[in-house]
Amino acid sequence: MMKRPPNPSAFRPRRCSVGGSYLSLTKRFATPDWQRFGSLARLQQASVPAVTTLLRLMVGGGSPATVKARCAYYILDQTRKGVETENIEKRVTELERAAERSEQP
Repeated sequence: MMKRPPNPSAFRPRRCSVGGSYLSLTKRFATPDWQRFGSLARLQQASVPAVTTLLRLMVGGGSPATVKARCAYYILDQTRKGVETENIEKRVTELERAAERSEQP
C-alpha cells in the first residue's frame, strides 16, 4: 500500500532564518555547484553500506570464490586510490605553502 506524500506546503516556511524566501533558497540550491555538492555528499553517505556489503560478500561462506576475489579487488583498488588522493592533497598543500613563502619578501 502506498502512503500519501506529505503536504509540500508544510516544508515551506514563509521566511528562512538566514533571510530570503523559500523560493530564492530553492533556486540557489538548484545551481550546478550545489547539485554536484549534494551528489557527492550522497555518494559519501552510500560508501559505508557499499563497503559493508562488499565485506560481507567477501567474508561470507555462501559466496563463490569469484565474487570474493572481485570484492577483495575492489576494496584494495579503492583503498589504493584513496591513499594516492591523500598523498596528492598533502603534496599540493606543501607546494602551496612553499609558493607562499617564496612570494613573501
